[in-house]
Amino acid sequence: MTPSARFRVYGLDLDSDGALPGLAASGAAAVAGCWAVQLGETPLTPPSGEPIYRSDPAEGDAVEVFRPRIGVLHLAFADGAAALVDAAARTVQVAWPPGQTLDDALVYLVGPVLGVALRLLGREVLHASCVDVDGRAVAVLGPAGAGKSTLTAALIDAGQPLVTEDVCVLWFGEDDASPPAVFRGGTRVKLWEDSVAALRGVADALPRLVPSSKDWDKRFLDAAAATAARDLTPLGAVFVLDRRADVVTPVVEEMAGPARLLTLIANSYAASVLDAAGRARQLERLGALAAAVPVRRLSFPDRFDALPPTVDALLADVRGGKVAR
Repeated sequence: MTPSARFRVYGLDLDSDGALPGLAASGAAAVAGCWAVQLGETPLTPPSGEPIYRSDPAEGDAVEVFRPRIGVLHLAFADGAAALVDAAARTVQVAWPPGQTLDDALVYLVGPVLGVALRLLGREVLHASCVDVDGRAVAVLGPAGAGKSTLTAALIDAGQPLVTEDVCVLWFGEDDASPPAVFRGGTRVKLWEDSVAALRGVADALPRLVPSSKDWDKRFLDAAAATAARDLTPLGAVFVLDRRADVVTPVVEEMAGPARLLTLIANSYAASVLDAAGRARQLERLGALAAAVPVRRLSFPDRFDALPPTVDALLADVRGGKVAR
């Protein structure tokens, strides 16, 4: 493969045979250990045997994960897209079926495909988004529909640079003894149209993530000009989102010790591909994170007009101030 461009995301350098919109270009002329990314319509050979993981379709894009051999994972998506991740060869192949486009493939690449690649490399990954607040990464996490991306976009609008969206890759140093930090991710924040309408006034104010799609209305905020400059940002705080109809004003509460760790484990990304040693390493790392970094529950009203005071409450808590009444 003759690479046409080099990109940097989640602590990985990617040599791609095509453009990767939404990823920051790498300034390195040559990087040892680059991953080769191949994108195209050529079908991947379907794997044999039973999957090691099958997602719940209710949680989003349905996917089956197969392990053809050690260090290799095959992701088969319900819509016909597929990916092959080989950690030893440091290659990622993403193929899409007729009727799909590169835009569809990029959604998978930046999310579950690279998430799996990072797990094969032994990295710790949370299903969370982060912004930079005064030089520290502040992560927001929670179940699907909790409002992670919408709150992240509101924080960016409030002047906080984006660190990563949806896939939060943690770094504890080469020996796992350093304070946790977060790798910079992509430059796009994915939003449903009702969130776009709340943030921008009209539902079509931002471009579609997949312009050719007739029935998928997800759009994106281009935060390329508002993305953290550093590759690594020290992790300063974690907020667990709790959007509720019975909450009148945003409330920040410290979480108890055991709940902190259990919440981090529950919000791990692609943890299904971990073996026994990987799960033990995950427990050790997330336990260290829970002990070193504040983990707080942020309860807020289930209304878009509550976004501004929710942003204020989060920032005030991070900075140790008080929210104006």
